[in-house]
Amino acid sequence: MSLTGINVSDECINQYHQMKLKKKYGYIIFKMDDQMNNIVIESTGEREYDYQYFLEQLPSNDCRYAIINMNFSLGEDGERSKNVLIHWNPSASSVKSRMIYASSKGSLKQNLEGIQIQIQGGSVDSIGYDQVLEECILKTR
Repeated sequence: MSLTGINVSDECINQYHQMKLKKKYGYIIFKMDDQMNNIVIESTGEREYDYQYFLEQLPSNDCRYAIINMNFSLGEDGERSKNVLIHWNPSASSVKSRMIYASSKGSLKQNLEGIQIQIQGGSVDSIGYDQVLEECILKTR
């Protein structure tokens, strides 16, 4: 349990390991349960996913966490892959939701080892493919 009293479900940890080690998913979207006590899985995406489709899965009026596997090329330096934690907090979400998600992000990150990059955004433009790719390239060099 985190200091905020929010638990990360075992399913979150197990499915993240399936994504990270066995390359089962391209992304996992997490949400708070109805009681706002536990972080649970809302949905998963295929290994070869469409980034625009992934963005469309994020609600416009509530917060979420997502882990994406970002594959990219560094030209002559070869192919790379990074696990990216996205903290989605749109302005249309409630203040309570934004506060709970912000204070619980550390617990999620602590339970899901191997997250290399974190990005926070409240609009699709702030977490667009080009922005995430640029962050991945910067953290790789």
